[in-house]
Amino acid sequence: MKLSWKDAQTEPDYPDAMELQRIYLRVKYQGHHLGRQIMDFAMQEAKKSGVPRVWLGVWEHNYPAQKIYGCYGFKRVSQHTFMVGDDPQTDFILMKDMTEED
Repeated sequence: MKLSWKDAQTEPDYPDAMELQRIYLRVKYQGHHLGRQIMDFAMQEAKKSGVPRVWLGVWEHNYPAQKIYGCYGFKRVSQHTFMVGDDPQTDFILMKDMTEED
């Protein structure tokens, strides 16, 4: 997992937010609730930093990840295209409003 703020973000559109990137677990570690621990850690870091929003990009066909992010309160706000070789791919931009946290 990688957390990025300000100019370190991959998109310039959310300068007041934190970007959550590169959330990966090796297959043998999936299904052990480690993803939940990673997401909880990221949300704690966002709260500590005081950002009003957290955003991430998720591949349009990664339905399991989209479902998990939805459970954390992320909502689709935009999309962008990126290239994998000669193949254009679409990432959905998902945003979580941290001001709605308890």
